[in-house]
Amino acid sequence: MGRATALFLFLLGSVVSAQPPSADLDWFEKNVRPLLAENCFGCHGPKRQRAGLRVDHLSTILAGGANGAEIVRGDPDKSRLIRAIRYEDVHLRMPPKGRLPEKAIETLEEWVRRGAPWPDEPPPKAGASGDKPAFNLAQRRAAHWCWSELAKPAVPAVADRSWVRQPLDAFVLARLEARGIRPAPEADRRVLIRRLSLALLGLPPSPNEVESFVNDKGPDAYEKIVDGYLASPRFGERWGRHWLDLMRYAESYGHEFDYNIPHPWQYRDYVIRALNADVPYDQIVREHIAGDLLPEPRRGRDSGVNESLLATGFWHLHQATHAPVDVRHDEAEKIDNQIDVFAKTFLGLTVSCARCHDHKFDAISTADYYALSGYLQSSRRQIAYLDPKGSIASETKDLDAIRREGAMALATMDLAGGTEVGVRAGTEGIKLVPPNGGRVEAETLRQLALTAGKYAIQPWNGLSGNQHMFWRDARPGEKLAVGLPVAHDGRYRVELSLTKAPDYAQVHVTLNGHLLKDIDLYDPKVRSTGALDCGVHHLTKGEHRIEIEITGANKKAKRNFMVGFDWISLIPTEGAPNKLQDVAKKYGLEVDQLRRWMAAVAAPPLQRPPIQEDRVVFADAERGDFESWFRTGEAFTFDGGWYGEGDRGRVAPRSAHSGLRSRRHQGAIRSPTFTISNKHIMYRLAGEGAKIRVIIDGYMMDTYNGLLFGGVSFDVNTGGQWRWHHQHGDLGKFVGHKAYIEILDDGDGWVAIDRIVFAERGSIPRERTYDVAEPAFFRSGSADPRVRDWALRFGLLEGAEKLAAVASRWRERGGQVPRPQRALAMCDGTAEDEYVFIRGKHQNKGPAVPRRFLEALNGPARPAPRERSGRLELAEHVLASDNPLTPRVMANRIWHHLVGRGIVPTVDNFGVLGRPPSNQELLDWISATFREDDWSVKRLIRRIVLSATWRMDSRVSDPSAEEADPANVHLHRMNVIRLQGEAIRDSVLALSGRLDLKMYGRSVDQHLTAFMTGRGRPGRSGPLDGNGRRSIYIAVRRNFLDPLFLAFDGPMTHTTTGRRSVSNVPAQALALMNDPFIRQESKRWAERMVESERDRDQRLDTMYIAAFARRPSAEEREAIMGFLSEQGRARGKRDDAWHDDVATWSDLAHVLYNSKEFTFVR
Repeated sequence: MGRATALFLFLLGSVVSAQPPSADLDWFEKNVRPLLAENCFGCHGPKRQRAGLRVDHLSTILAGGANGAEIVRGDPDKSRLIRAIRYEDVHLRMPPKGRLPEKAIETLEEWVRRGAPWPDEPPPKAGASGDKPAFNLAQRRAAHWCWSELAKPAVPAVADRSWVRQPLDAFVLARLEARGIRPAPEADRRVLIRRLSLALLGLPPSPNEVESFVNDKGPDAYEKIVDGYLASPRFGERWGRHWLDLMRYAESYGHEFDYNIPHPWQYRDYVIRALNADVPYDQIVREHIAGDLLPEPRRGRDSGVNESLLATGFWHLHQATHAPVDVRHDEAEKIDNQIDVFAKTFLGLTVSCARCHDHKFDAISTADYYALSGYLQSSRRQIAYLDPKGSIASETKDLDAIRREGAMALATMDLAGGTEVGVRAGTEGIKLVPPNGGRVEAETLRQLALTAGKYAIQPWNGLSGNQHMFWRDARPGEKLAVGLPVAHDGRYRVELSLTKAPDYAQVHVTLNGHLLKDIDLYDPKVRSTGALDCGVHHLTKGEHRIEIEITGANKKAKRNFMVGFDWISLIPTEGAPNKLQDVAKKYGLEVDQLRRWMAAVAAPPLQRPPIQEDRVVFADAERGDFESWFRTGEAFTFDGGWYGEGDRGRVAPRSAHSGLRSRRHQGAIRSPTFTISNKHIMYRLAGEGAKIRVIIDGYMMDTYNGLLFGGVSFDVNTGGQWRWHHQHGDLGKFVGHKAYIEILDDGDGWVAIDRIVFAERGSIPRERTYDVAEPAFFRSGSADPRVRDWALRFGLLEGAEKLAAVASRWRERGGQVPRPQRALAMCDGTAEDEYVFIRGKHQNKGPAVPRRFLEALNGPARPAPRERSGRLELAEHVLASDNPLTPRVMANRIWHHLVGRGIVPTVDNFGVLGRPPSNQELLDWISATFREDDWSVKRLIRRIVLSATWRMDSRVSDPSAEEADPANVHLHRMNVIRLQGEAIRDSVLALSGRLDLKMYGRSVDQHLTAFMTGRGRPGRSGPLDGNGRRSIYIAVRRNFLDPLFLAFDGPMTHTTTGRRSVSNVPAQALALMNDPFIRQESKRWAERMVESERDRDQRLDTMYIAAFARRPSAEEREAIMGFLSEQGRARGKRDDAWHDDVATWSDLAHVLYNSKEFTFVR
């Protein structure tokens, strides 16, 4: 397609490079060397070499011992070492004491398969002792460039000052002039605008943008287009993708079942917003490390949401497994990944290589690693509750005011008639008329007979007492009989309440053998029958027989033949009203007051705090223990008091309560960390629709594995009644482990808890009760909120009707509380230091290391505070003026993405195993300037893209320069850069016209091909074109990565990837040729072009400008027209009929998408 294209293709060889060795070396240090040290060095190490074999250096492994070389690099099956660990040969088995775990064998196989990467370190001297050389941190620090002070160097003098547009150009030109090299000329405008658009926005410029820029002769034309692109919302989407690579961003946990990570897209959107707003990089770092702890968090301009908090979600984007046999090891692996990502991203250091031993090369000790680990041990994962526009906080303030109003009114109210009078009157009234109209709850009736099935209490909201008796596993003809007590002879109206549901039976109900009711209990929804009138019956004092017989089922019902029995009521029909009036008159009460006292006296006794036995009280609301717990969200309060539930409200005892503000409030509280020392935990609680979990060693995936973690979490559904819950199950397996308790209200329910005790035995603590028949009842208990609630509930307080209006306002405002948004985030926990894991194993306990920063960066002089995690202080250490790494690493990353190669090529590793800077003076100048410019990412990008260096042509203009600088290390020309897979896909959408520029929100489900199989495969596939959304908004699933992105070297999402591989392999051409997405968008682009451009030459020009920012050359035009004509004939189009044939032009669109010029940037 012409000389320009041919020359372009020729240049590809100079820009395509292999995976840098540092990634393999990093993997080796973390996985292979510790494995060899633990299992092999004892017999084949520095001190002993059985069979003449030594395996502590690659040279000795390759040389082998008495039996020859131990490995064949790249071929595990031919490697003697691999055969030995596989136990394939009965005469060759290593280690001799037992076969390695399967994962260890796979690791060594992978090491050999990768070519046995090993650091470039001197081989051991013959006869050298096994003494470990001293770790000299000061010596290592002084010997390596990366620890040196960051000082802004003077701009060097150059001969050709006219070439310099930015001070950074002088650093580049000085190096070139010293080598006698001339820089390449400036690229033409069409090349520049495409380069700029794809670099800053990840999208090609539109044909109108190209032509406008080319024709703008103003001196500031280029600056205007630069500033316009930097201000575009598309900027954050492009550079956000670069940042997400560092954070190993994914939306699923990987491993066996690839479970979903909760709300990860909130973090992604935070990144895009922060980059678009040019939030200073030091603030971004601060927010990532400790955004939840900032005294003045940054809030969204429009949403008011705490943006700083969202940044901390990156800590928890790691992989996770649902079935760790060793949960402490699982925690160690998670923290290792968190430290690895933190250190590489912000410091450019491989700190995690010091997990098992002092770093082999860098000034990083094992103590450094575990000092950082302590910060993460002292922190926890949370699902944060976000409050857009502060609406929840505003409603909470108003609801708290309503509650105070209700509490003040309640404080002025006395008991109607006096306590002792009321109790005596109520007791006497009960002897005449049963309370509550004679209603008897089904669960209180004695079971007389049951011919089949099970009959037990079942909690169920909406029923009397929020529960009923549930009869299941029976069939037609089976019978249930219960005893109904009657206190006095007389005539009674009998009312009955059962439950209806989709799988309930038809029943026949009798009283002493006489029919009360035939009823069909089928209903599409679960509901109460309400009061069923069963007529008037004469009953004598004593117990009577109620019998329920199953007779069948409705045709519409599921044939489970179940029955729900709620209550039965006996209402006296003669004599009782007059007798009650006499009692009321006797005690100076109204009849209604008397009835309320009767109901109160007949109610179950009030519970008091339990008797302390052989148990450890972990938390007691009366002591104020819950107030020191870690709270998230607005739901939980700790003082109890009045709230507006019911007609006149209720009074809650002092407790951790999530329902006093409203049922719609959501939140969580988490206990201090404790060591599990008992097998049983008892909770005194009440609530509906809440959850309690014991988080063991920070493990959050227990909900996916009841087999290993049975009973460590449970739902709270007590029907609103206070009860003891006994937690045990697998808890006993984790005695000795660290844990904390998490209490969650994530919906419209509530939970209250006032006491938690630890016990060795499973018996529930003995309760004490208030005896309302004793005169001392109110004298001793009137201040108790339980007593006040009892009096309010039964209407015993004079003037309580005043509370009705206040309670109504509470319920109305509570129903208006908006539900929070949620996001993955970090929060503080109990401050604790981690101990050293000797050889990286948590079972080998070494000394504890106080939390601090790296010793090489003055860490010991800045210890963490004792009372909190210290992450906020850690953030300030990372950003300290005497830390040269943070600005250098980020400035180098920006240079890498713009120029195609970092000044330090190993962008994630500034250590000894990394590559040194090609121009340290240039690196230090842009790093110091970056810091001086208030850490502005956009300003540094602007400086670079306005420079003469960045504007150079990428073509070879001087063969002698190419000879003197063949790898273009000194930048005598611009590098050709291969587009990342996401930019290729987005560009395809832009050209086809399908691109939807909608921003933010939940990710679009990934499209799944038929070949993407395996456990954890999502239940549904997303649309082929992702609804036209940019690639950054497509879900990233670790076990089902997009095939197109993988073909173009997409990251594997397990750790930081600051520099993607850049390969040039046949799989990429095959992907562009065969991917149904590419074919679909080719057709869509052709349809748009045929419809909008009637002239075929103009159509071709428009397509070329859209794809390459240039028109086709005469040779290209002639070749393409010939191609179109040939394709048209192949499709049966005669003469010029192909001119407007969509299929033919779709073939051309497909060819353009497949061209190297489309996927590379000159």
